[in-house]
Amino acid sequence: MRYSTLLAGSAIAAASMVSAQAATPHDIVVLQYALTLEHLEAAFYKEGLARYSPYDFKDADYPAPVPQRLAQIGAQEATHVTALEGILRSLGVEPTKPCTYDFGYNSIQTFLATASILESVGVSAYLGKAPLIDSKAYLTAAGAILTVEARHQALISSFQGQDGTPSPFDTPLQGSQVFSLAAPFLKECPSNNPTLPFKNFADLTITTQTPQIGQRVEFTLPETKGDVYFHFLNGLSDIAVKSDNNGAVLPEGVSGTIYVVATNSAAAPNDDNTIAGPALIVLANPDATYKLPKGVMGRQRRAIAFSA
Repeated sequence: MRYSTLLAGSAIAAASMVSAQAATPHDIVVLQYALTLEHLEAAFYKEGLARYSPYDFKDADYPAPVPQRLAQIGAQEATHVTALEGILRSLGVEPTKPCTYDFGYNSIQTFLATASILESVGVSAYLGKAPLIDSKAYLTAAGAILTVEARHQALISSFQGQDGTPSPFDTPLQGSQVFSLAAPFLKECPSNNPTLPFKNFADLTITTQTPQIGQRVEFTLPETKGDVYFHFLNGLSDIAVKSDNNGAVLPEGVSGTIYVVATNSAAAPNDDNTIAGPALIVLANPDATYKLPKGVMGRQRRAIAFSA
């Protein structure tokens, strides 16, 4: 009860910190975008922790702190929702409402793997939008959430025996890239939700089962005329490799989570030159005692491939 009270107080404090600030139309779009993602994450943990009890985690050989920490993470995601809703209402704007979702996991292992991906995408989403926020107050609020999302991801990785900090830099993603990653989880959204100015790109499917650095990775993507480039986005790097019959060698120097985008240009991916993606490649920590399950979220529209 005390913990819930502290979280509620944190949400009120966050809303109060920025409520007096002027907001540009672009800031409002960013706030609604962030709230859309926080709704998704909050719903994910609420659903998963209702489905799997602490006894289920124990039966799956996870110690008691794992479900406890996941419950804490879920409560913090719900607090992010409350804070962002409060900020938007203080601006006289109706907050976007939650959708209904289909997360696709079927075990505690795949639940944790999905959690790790959602937190990684959340970090990349906030990082990608940070330079575009006009008000410093909203930038501070977004940064305060981003750092917590990064802690969530590192903690969940540790539950899987994975490296919580596999790269020296996180990867910023554009709005349409994040929306395309989130779209497979969305079943139905309220018709009166604000329309966000982002595209939902075509699927980019990784057909190679265990991608490894230095090895060729095969993709399935829409038919297109002209050259195709695969952009391996990792940290602050964008490594563009020209497609060779819908494949490319996974380049050296990447680690952790890699986002792959197919474009018609060697220039950085954007809404105009993107053909498909992102797809995700997750490289396992070579010292991991637990290997990420292959094919997790395989029935989702966007492919996610794990290394062995």
